[in-house]
Amino acid sequence: ATLTFVPSGRDRKVKTVDEIYFLCGVDLPTLDVASLWRYLGVGFAGSRIDAFDSAAYVAALNRISTEPMKAQMRLSIARDYLIPKFVHGLTFSVVSVRKLRSLAHETRRAVRRWLDLPTSCPNAYIHSPTSAGGLGVPDFVQFVPRNRVNRLVRLENSSFAAVREAFRLHGRTALASARRSTEGHRLKPSYAQQLHASVDGSELKSCSDESASVAWMRRPDGIPSSDFKTTLGFVSMCCRLASG
Repeated sequence: ATLTFVPSGRDRKVKTVDEIYFLCGVDLPTLDVASLWRYLGVGFAGSRIDAFDSAAYVAALNRISTEPMKAQMRLSIARDYLIPKFVHGLTFSVVSVRKLRSLAHETRRAVRRWLDLPTSCPNAYIHSPTSAGGLGVPDFVQFVPRNRVNRLVRLENSSFAAVREAFRLHGRTALASARRSTEGHRLKPSYAQQLHASVDGSELKSCSDESASVAWMRRPDGIPSSDFKTTLGFVSMCCRLASG
């Protein structure tokens, strides 16, 4: 399918026109302003970026929950494949902080259910890198805005003059907004710092010195599911926050 945009300087708008294109003598379908389409993983409604469909992510989590597999396999699929699959769409789609928090909450709830973790298990344990003793599950609330800033900065510093000019005209406001959304996270301790600041979680500081001590946490097989969950449950019980 094809979609043709024509800029209108007088109206300061971009218009959609019904231009017909041919390929090997066959006319290609034409999209209009009401058409829904996807490009590079991002949904569009006409010429407008469509809101991110969070229901698709929740449905994928539920599908992982219902498939017959080990707990560590569910964790590995969500952490290493499912979440990265949705990061691109979240980075470029229209998504609010509230929706990111909702997606992060759904992720943590699923992880706790798969691994039989108590509700008192701190979020820092789930989101801390495995090298720091955590489960290494990315947090959408922090990761997506940071990824958006990095993408826009690369456009700003592109080696192509046309890309830099396009950023100057259309990207500066988006970059300023993205940077504001990351300010609060930069002022807070990282998840690894929060984990190591807990009463018993401080012992996990030494994990970064010996990678073999946490390598098993990223293995999707080779360990009985019951042993995997028992060990993780014991570690999480030792990582209650100091206030708790």
